[in-house]
Amino acid sequence: MPVKLTIVILSAFLLGSFLPESLKSILLTTSLAMKEILLFVLPAIVFFLVFASFSQLSGGFMVFTGLLISLVCISNFTALMIAYPVGVLTQDFIVTTRTISAHSHGLTPYFTIHLPKVCDNSTALALGVILGVYASSKDRKIMKNFAKKGSALVNLFLSKIFTPVLPIFILGFILKAQHDGLLSVLFKNFVPLLSVIVTLYACYIGFLYMLVKGFRLKKALSALKNILPATIIGFSSMSSAAAMPILIDGASKNAKDKELPKRIVPFITNTHMMGDALAIPLMAMSLYIVEYGHVPSADKYLIFAIGYVLAKFASAGIPGETILIMTPVLESKLGFTSEMSSIILTTYLLFDPFCTLGSIFGNGAFSMAFEKLKNLALPRRVVSAEEL
Repeated sequence: MPVKLTIVILSAFLLGSFLPESLKSILLTTSLAMKEILLFVLPAIVFFLVFASFSQLSGGFMVFTGLLISLVCISNFTALMIAYPVGVLTQDFIVTTRTISAHSHGLTPYFTIHLPKVCDNSTALALGVILGVYASSKDRKIMKNFAKKGSALVNLFLSKIFTPVLPIFILGFILKAQHDGLLSVLFKNFVPLLSVIVTLYACYIGFLYMLVKGFRLKKALSALKNILPATIIGFSSMSSAAAMPILIDGASKNAKDKELPKRIVPFITNTHMMGDALAIPLMAMSLYIVEYGHVPSADKYLIFAIGYVLAKFASAGIPGETILIMTPVLESKLGFTSEMSSIILTTYLLFDPFCTLGSIFGNGAFSMAFEKLKNLALPRRVVSAEEL
């Protein structure tokens, strides 16, 4: 996928000015129509992914389940809050130019379609949580099977239909960005932005491993070494889900309770992606500065962070899916335009191997931290895998 997207971007950058405006308008019209169809089915995607995530939890042990969900939310929110000051402090580095040299008029589509909104994403999210909690607490096998089949169908749509047509989906938006002068900004900001993201990964995630290991360097390095094979799989496949079995094995080596990672890793693989929580805000801030000339205000960013944390429960751990779920949040909370959404989608997919790497290392640290907190909250007995 990164190779395909690179070809699309380079082709638009090098050849876009030679294409007739009518052809670019047709391609933009196609992209907008595909986006409208995608937004139409997005509530169903959100519902089934959230429903499946919560239905797999153990309703019989509410302290365990509540602690897991709470720590996922706190960790995601903390990473988002750390990314904001980093973006503010490095804005002059990650945004090398704030001036866009555009045509006298922007590229416009020939027409747009508007499909009716049967259900918004927030309602779908709430319904998914309620039904998922009910199914897990009452051990409703029929509901759990329904959630599992619905989630499998959604993942099939994302991996077999949406992901293959991504280059076509973004082509019209990329050509508009080229026509309007925004694409050159993406090229200039790419390497500085990636370097800041990777540096932030090393500092923040490294600190977490040191923290959970009592700032004993040797033990922290050993824990990182156990997670490394999973990160290699994740980096090459751009999928946290593909690396999940290897991550469980590595996390088990770092745990005293060898069964605990088997219970929590399948849930946090989809909902706790630290690489995304650190990287997406920096990508968004970079584009926001280019579009509006300044960083988003702290209160606006806070609202975005809350929306991000809630929407994260609808993620699936496959290439590009997180930014797909976050696009409506970016547009509603940070005022992203369709063009900005297409650019951040492209940027994210190019950065996805690094985001996946950061997420897997982050999940390794999360597993160790959760075990320590669980032992404090549930000190009297160990919950077995069979009971869950």
